[in-house]
Parts: sequence; C-alpha cells; structure tokens
Amino acid sequence: MSAFLFAQRAKTIKNKIKANIKRSNEELERIILKLEEEIKKLKLALDAKNKNPNDDSANNDEEEIVEGMLETPRSIY
Repeated sequence: MSAFLFAQRAKTIKNKIKANIKRSNEELERIILKLEEEIKKLKLALDAKNKNPNDDSANNDEEEIVEGMLETPRSIY
C-alpha cells in the first residue's frame, strides 16, 4: 500500500529545468549598474514621499516611477 501511495505522489512531481548561465565580467557590471540606477530611483521616490507625505504631486511622481519599473521586463538578470 505504501509503495502505491509513493508512486501516486511521484507521478505528480514536475521538474523545472533552469540553465546555468555564465556571464562575462562586462555583462555582470552592466547588470550591477542597472540595478544601482534602479535603487537610486526608488530611494529618490521614497525620499520624496517621506518629505511630503500629503503632497499629491510627489505621490504621483513616485507612482509613475514605480509603475514604469514594474512594466520594464526583467531581462537584465
């Protein structure tokens, strides 16, 4: 009986293949620069929100920055 239950569980296992990608130093540096730029933009948006929590224009600017980043595909990784 336990072998049957094990076989039933084993059938449901789905493996996902993920290739290991070796990147050059230049590619890694470009990725780091893009991520650092993203961090700077998010920090600026956060600072603007913290300085003016009730200012709608600062909130709109922040929302536009965050929405733009969310729409950008993450192909840099």
